[in-house]
Amino acid sequence: MGKLNNKSLVITALFCVLWLACGFGLAKAAYQDPALNAAASTIAGKPVIVSCPESIHEWAQFEDIAGFKFEVEGFTYVGRDNVIFLAAEACKALVADLRYGPTAVGDYWNGLAIRALVHEATHQRLNSGDETLVDCTTLATIRSYLPLFGYTPTVTRVTYVKLKSGTYRRVSKVVPNPATASVMQWITFWDSYHAVC
Repeated sequence: MGKLNNKSLVITALFCVLWLACGFGLAKAAYQDPALNAAASTIAGKPVIVSCPESIHEWAQFEDIAGFKFEVEGFTYVGRDNVIFLAAEACKALVADLRYGPTAVGDYWNGLAIRALVHEATHQRLNSGDETLVDCTTLATIRSYLPLFGYTPTVTRVTYVKLKSGTYRRVSKVVPNPATASVMQWITFWDSYHAVC
């Protein structure tokens, strides 16, 4: 009877390993965007791939395969490969930013998506699974990566000044980008759920 239980245990363990390997392989084969891979590689400091599910349902399957019992925006396996898995909505927001600029989605969702990508890419860059270290490094460096997604530090504001002659003169002035300030507010809002720094 003991041999049968050990044999059953080995078969069950083998089945689980094969199931996880197949699921991981399917996740790696999900949708990828070359521009998103390039942005993530810049942040990670090495070539990485961003694996994007086609739907929220597919993302839930990714989470199950990875063993998460709660909703996350992304995950990666440090030291195992160079793949970053992002939730469907985060991928859609980032791809829209890269193609059409940050106004395509809005600062609320961009804050969540950018934070998720920078966090996971920082795991890869530091080659560390230490969440506190990665969270603090992400918060300290995230502003430098915002231009990748169209959030420049400054913008040129154009106004018109009425002259005594009754004509108007165009005046250009470089000012801090209000969209960058807005997305940083949302990034710190989303980061407050992980407040460790």
